[in-house]
Amino acid sequence: MLYNNQPVSGGTLSVYRVGDIHEDDGNYTFVLAEKFAGSNVTWTEETLGEPEVAKALSEYAAKNSIAADKTGTIGSDGKAALDGLALGLYLVKQEQPAAGYQCAEPFLVTVPYLEKETYLYDVDATPKVEPLKVAPTDPPSSDTQTTVVEAQPSTVPQTGTLPQTGQLNWPIPVLVVLGLIFFSFGWFLRFGRKDRNEK
Repeated sequence: MLYNNQPVSGGTLSVYRVGDIHEDDGNYTFVLAEKFAGSNVTWTEETLGEPEVAKALSEYAAKNSIAADKTGTIGSDGKAALDGLALGLYLVKQEQPAAGYQCAEPFLVTVPYLEKETYLYDVDATPKVEPLKVAPTDPPSSDTQTTVVEAQPSTVPQTGTLPQTGQLNWPIPVLVVLGLIFFSFGWFLRFGRKDRNEK
């Protein structure tokens, strides 16, 4: 699990085998596993990575109380090792989030994973998580008693200088000088030429 490219520890990850490998004339595809057959979820090679497919399978698993094939705790490196998985298509779901974070969105991985014409059997998937959003507090209703706290006078000794508030003073003289230069230049162009033409 990552947040801002930093590992997030805590919580658990579970995998569900949702697809079996099907071989047809040397071509390999995934078909729904028996325990997910009732979901009627379909996919193509192009849509297999779509979040909607994983979400539909995740909702079906929760609705039908399907047990995960394996569950692992997320360690300090932000990873959970789930070994000994049979070949197939797996739904990865975060059952328990890390403290202070939302659950990662469910997603699908294949075992083996095809990368650059090579099948990888050690699959490394790194989902991203987001911190929990703090709900805004509601304003007090009219029948709620409100306590007013009066501000106390400051006991900090006053000095002769004002605190810096972000205002910059150096542009003022620079702009004044530039204004005088442009004014003089314009005056010269307007009236200097007139004097020469009269001579």
